[in-house]
Amino acid sequence: MELNELPKKFAEMDGKSVAAVTIFAVGLGFGLIELLDQMLKGSEFLDKLVHAGVYINKDEPEPHLWFRLLLGLLLGGILILVVLFFHARLNRKTVNESLQKSNDLLQASCKRSQTCISGMMDAAARIRAQQTPDASHTIKTFETVRILYRIQKDFTTDVVREYRIKAADKPLHFWENSLTPSDHASPVEYLTDIGFRIVDITIPGKSAPVTYLQTENQPRIKRVCVYFLPRLEPTQPARDLQIFCKWPGYFMEMKNTGRETLISRFKSADTTKSVRIELYLQDGSGGNLDCEVVNKMHTHSIRPAQDTQTGWNGYVYEATNIPEGFHEHQLIAHWNSN
Repeated sequence: MELNELPKKFAEMDGKSVAAVTIFAVGLGFGLIELLDQMLKGSEFLDKLVHAGVYINKDEPEPHLWFRLLLGLLLGGILILVVLFFHARLNRKTVNESLQKSNDLLQASCKRSQTCISGMMDAAARIRAQQTPDASHTIKTFETVRILYRIQKDFTTDVVREYRIKAADKPLHFWENSLTPSDHASPVEYLTDIGFRIVDITIPGKSAPVTYLQTENQPRIKRVCVYFLPRLEPTQPARDLQIFCKWPGYFMEMKNTGRETLISRFKSADTTKSVRIELYLQDGSGGNLDCEVVNKMHTHSIRPAQDTQTGWNGYVYEATNIPEGFHEHQLIAHWNSN
């Protein structure tokens, strides 16, 4: 029995039977006897070592050379250990101070970066507000819209949006777009964390990056101003833009509550030929996907489908020939556990 185990053993005696206490007492007695025997053996060994290392010379004890060397080595070892101990403490203090200093510098740098980013977003928002015409006047037409959700089994989601946009009666300089998953989705700090990108896919088989400025950056709200460079003239053909991101837990509300509402709103100067919304769920999520249409104001269809790229099963909603003005498309995605 080790000495450091005694307090625990004594604490466990409460409520024990007389026999158990007696056995413990006897065991403790034997343990103490063994410990005393080891101490006595150690003492005898030291006595023998001292007697062997010292001899009598003219009635005076004199140490042998090897005994002097042994004592010197022991003292030297003790001194080295003391020096190493204090050196380690000094090093630990220096390292802690260095880490604290680095952490302070990093926090200050992050704060300056955040201030700079916020300043740029505020500037972009002011430019947008000053250049946006009267809200009653619509200057762009959404000819076609396609929104695609590929929901992985952990509910991380690839979101792909494709818009065919045409200028109405005035040049179109920019257009604002946003990503706003539910509060159940994982928060993300920056657009780079979700692989956000915008490309121009007007020319088949060829894509080009599109310039944008972020105007809002909340953990679950990302808003950008997409710039048409050069500007889109009313006489020019429509441009096809594709927006992509991969958001962790985008559809977690559907898993946590069994349903998630999807709302897409548009304001178009002319007829929108098609709004197509696709949802596909990877196998292995522990449930099945279902979908229903809430807003049935527009001519539409909804049907089971299979994603041509991944082979996942899901649903396709499509509304066609939607008159100019404001229109909204609202779906509810259901997840029924197996």
